[in-house]
Formats: sequence, C-alpha cells, structure tokens
Amino acid sequence: MSPNSALKKGISLSFIFALIIIGGLYYATSTYLIRANEQIAIVFPKTFDISSPNIEAKDSLNETIEVLGIASIEISEGTVALYAITSQDPIQEIGQIIFPMAANRFIASGKTITYSQNIKPIIITLSILTLGSIILLFTAVFITATAALKQNKLTLKNFKNAILTKKYEDIPFADLSEKLKNTEETFNTQLSSAQKKIEQLELTSSLDPLTGLYNRISFKNDFEATFKKLATSKTNILGIIRASEIITVNGERGYQMGDKYIKCVANIVKNSLTKYPGSHAYRISGADFAIIVNNASENDISVIGDTIKNQAEVMQKNEELNTLCYCGFTPYKLNETPQKVMARADLALAKAQTGPANGLVVESKDVDGYLQGELHWRQTVVDIINRRAITLFYQPIKSLNISITPYVEIFSRFTTKNGEFISTENVLAAAHRHDLIVRLEEMIIEAIIQKYYQINNRNIRFGINLSANALISASFLLWLERTLVRNSEIAPNLVFEIDETLLESNPIGAERLFSVIVRAGSSTSISHFGNGIESFRIYRELKPNYIKLDPNLCQNFDKDLASSQFVRMIVEVSHRLGCVVIAEGVENTIQKQHLENLYIDAIQGYLIVKPKELIDEIELSQTRTIRRDFEDNNTYVG
Repeated sequence: MSPNSALKKGISLSFIFALIIIGGLYYATSTYLIRANEQIAIVFPKTFDISSPNIEAKDSLNETIEVLGIASIEISEGTVALYAITSQDPIQEIGQIIFPMAANRFIASGKTITYSQNIKPIIITLSILTLGSIILLFTAVFITATAALKQNKLTLKNFKNAILTKKYEDIPFADLSEKLKNTEETFNTQLSSAQKKIEQLELTSSLDPLTGLYNRISFKNDFEATFKKLATSKTNILGIIRASEIITVNGERGYQMGDKYIKCVANIVKNSLTKYPGSHAYRISGADFAIIVNNASENDISVIGDTIKNQAEVMQKNEELNTLCYCGFTPYKLNETPQKVMARADLALAKAQTGPANGLVVESKDVDGYLQGELHWRQTVVDIINRRAITLFYQPIKSLNISITPYVEIFSRFTTKNGEFISTENVLAAAHRHDLIVRLEEMIIEAIIQKYYQINNRNIRFGINLSANALISASFLLWLERTLVRNSEIAPNLVFEIDETLLESNPIGAERLFSVIVRAGSSTSISHFGNGIESFRIYRELKPNYIKLDPNLCQNFDKDLASSQFVRMIVEVSHRLGCVVIAEGVENTIQKQHLENLYIDAIQGYLIVKPKELIDEIELSQTRTIRRDFEDNNTYVG
C-alpha cells in the first residue's frame, strides 16, 4: 500500500468518525434543550406569577429569566405584548438556527409566553468539544496509519528480501512460500534447459559442419576481439594455412575424398595447437584455415610450423600428393590494425605457396595491404612464363573396350627458381586475376605440342585441359586455331578437355570453341559430365568425342541405384552416337567391377596408375598402385 493511499483511507475514516461524533453531540444537545423546555414550562409559572398585576416588576421577571437561562422572552395577551426581551447576539441567532428546539411557547394564566433558551454557552462548549474531538481523532488516525504504513513497509521489505534472496521460508504465508518454491524449481529447470539449447545453437552456428573447427564468423569476431584484450607488451600470432591440393583431389579422386582431405588438414592444424591452451583453429573458406595464438613469440611459430610440416609430410607421402598445405604466419601487437595484420599474413601465404612443398613463411614487416601479396603473385606468374618453368605429367586411361582409342591426360606443374613445385591451381588463379592466363595457357599448349614431337610413340593421343579462358578470349581461339593448323600432322592426336560446368556457363563460347577444335581435326572431351538432365542438352549441341563421368557418380554404386541407372543411360546414348565414355577418379576394384558391368569404355584413376612425369618415353602398362584412403581421425600426427 502506498503512503498516499494509506493516508487517504485514514482521513476518510476520520471524517466518518467525526460526523458520528458531531451527530452524537447534536443529538445530546437537542435532547437537553427539549428537556429544558419542559422544565421552563413548569418552573416559570411557579417562579413568576404571570397573573399578578405586578407584571411590570421587571427586576423580579429578569431574575426569573436569568435563573431559567432564557435569552429572549415575550409575554403577550392576545396580540398585545405585555413584556419582551430580545437577544441580538449573533452566536445566539446562529444557535437558534442550528437548534430550533431551543425556542418554544406555552400558555399560562391566559397569557402566551414565547421564549428562546440561552444556547450561546452550549454552542461555544459544543464547538470546543467537536473541534477537540476531531483533532484528537485525526491525530490518532494519522499516528495509527503511519505506524501501520511503517509496519507494512517493513513487511514488504522483508517479503522482497525473501524473494530476492530466494529464502521463501521467511515468507509468513505457508501456501505462498510453498508455491514460490515450486515455481522457482520449475523456472530453474526450464532456464537450464533453455540455456543448454541456446549454447548448443550458438556452438552449432559458430562451427564448420565438415571439420568441427570454428567458422569464418567466429574467426572474424575472435580476431578483432584480440586487439581489445591484448596487453601492450604481449604478442599474438596469426597463421593462415591453405590446403593447396583440394581441386586436384576433387577432380582426380572425387568430392568425398576431397572432404576427407580437408578433414585431415583440419586435424593437423588443430593438433598443432595442443600445447597452446586458449588458442583456436578456424576454417575460414573452402581450403583455407586460420589459427590465433595468444601471448606467443616468434619461436612458437617455428614450433607450430614444424608440427604442421612434419604431419603434412607424412600425409603427403601416404596419399601420394605433390604437396599438402602451405602456411603464412605473422606476429602482431596491440597498436596494429586487423587489416595490416591480415595483409601481412596473406603476403606470407603467397610467398609460402611459391616456395618449397608444405612451406612456411613468416612476415613481420608491414606491407601496403592486399596489393603486396598480389604483386608477388604477378611476379611469380611472369617469372614462370618467362622461364617456361613447366613440368608435364601424364596419366593413361585404361581401355575396357578394344574398339576405342583412349588418350593420355597431360597435367601441368610449375616450378620456382629453386626448382620447387607450386600449386597449379594457385598459379592458374593468379594468372586469371592478373590477365596472364592467355600467355600461361599458350605456353602450356606449346610445351605439350613440343613434348609430343619428342615422345617415342606417335600413335598416342594427348589430352589437354582448357580453362574458362578458352570460352571467352577471341585472341586465344585465334591463336589456338593457327597453332593447330601449323601442327596439322599431330592435331588429330590432340584431345582438348574442358569441364561441363564451364560449358554450361557459356553455351555460345562452347560452340565456338568446339567448332575451332573440330575444324583443326582434333578431338573434344567433356570432363565431370553428368550433373543432371541438362548434361544431355550440352551433349546434343556439342557432340563431343569423349565424355568423362563425374567421379561422384561412381563413388557408391552399391548404395545409390539412381546413379547407376543414370550412368547406364549415359552409356547407352553415347554408344549409339559413337562417343567414348570414360569413368575418372576410379579408386577401388568394387567401382571398377560396377563400371565394367555398365559397359564403360575406359577408366582413369589411381587404381590404374598415378600421374608420372612426361619424358621422351611413355609407359602404357596399366599397373595398379596401392594407396590408402584419407583417414577421418588424427592419423598424421607425426
């Protein structure tokens, strides 16, 4: 109850009691006056002889009036006033209005006596009594209300403290106390359950579903937060790790193997931080990982880098990869900006990718942002073109049908000045960014044609991979056509291969490219074929000589009957149109058996033979290589 509310209720009660008191006093006074009237009517005739001829004896009459407490009186006979005393006191007049019964008349000895009692003392006394009673009453009520209010405040305070401190047993109401206890228990249970769900949702939203590492959003938030928590004298480490062979693994072994490859790299990155509590690893893009090490030193970079390198070399050897990953590290302090730190890490990664396999570079000096890393890549690509620093590898395709002529797929690898291999995908991507792809691709094709003249077997067909540049560059198409015309004697032994998704993205460019190749007498091949029904439209319009099935179609024939039926349909249509069907990315004998049952024309993959360096002689013996699958667990710990 609020103070105003309590006071209002107290005043209201006081007012009611005051009315009752006033009413009681009024009733008592009225009764007294009525009885006085009766007494005057009896005593007055006895005290003063009205019939006496001495009525004019005013002294005796005045004495009688005073004794009887009469304020005014009139004695008359008929209409003739024999005697009259009139009171002009205003209090008397007000009193007569309030108490009309104070005036009365009676007849004695044939005379009419009209009088009014002297009520002035009564009015004064009554006023004093009424005012005093009301004052006392209001005072008592106010004191009582104030005391009750204080008690209520104390009770409410104790009640509030009992609720806030959850000491419900201190509440004086047993039912309420029990109810609050039950409600508190229910609320705590529901709150705990809700908190667990929220934590689970937050954790799920911050984790990469494939690797279990924190995702790009978490990295951004944590990386920016380190600049607020970093002590002035402390140093943190930022590392960027790139799984450089993901495109190669996806293309040659299938996307499932690509996922396992990413998981293994993630485990290697995570294992490198076991000695650094509070540090985290992140997957920030498809093939890129990041680590943040708090309160570290440059010596810790060497420890982490050596751990990653040792494990990567074990995995690289077991999986027969050219390289596994590259690392770029940079230390940073409180007074730096996230942009500068990221620029240094990007430059360090770019330098690492142009160095030894599984290399690591530490960049401590500030750079002018992203452009420094890109300038490094441009210089690297230009150097490769100028030095013609290319090494060719080949992978034969095994024929399952004696009536068809398969080809040998040629792969390009690039080397640094020190003779170290660089990721082909990274070089091609950098060439695209810096408009050097035409020069680079022309150099690759020239190297392949030159190498063809040097081999021991002129009946072999070479498969040459083309990029999206072949669909959009008119100058490249003109150069390609002229090159094939100049080398018309070997043009029929060249097969130009391009990915189906690239052909889908530019149908007009695809038709133009295929027409140039066909006019020159070379063959065409569509790789990663079979993404859907749309594949048949491309097939019908371009009429390729070869199609290479997407590795994902051939991964789980025993579990995916739809893929098996789809491949069977592709084979039947292709055989009617004279197109050779090749299954790439064949990993095991079970796949091979299923493909043979579907009458696939040829197969390609690590089950048959792994890529070899292209020298003057080509071995076409289809020897099987034994290779373990990527492990999901922490196999490559070193």
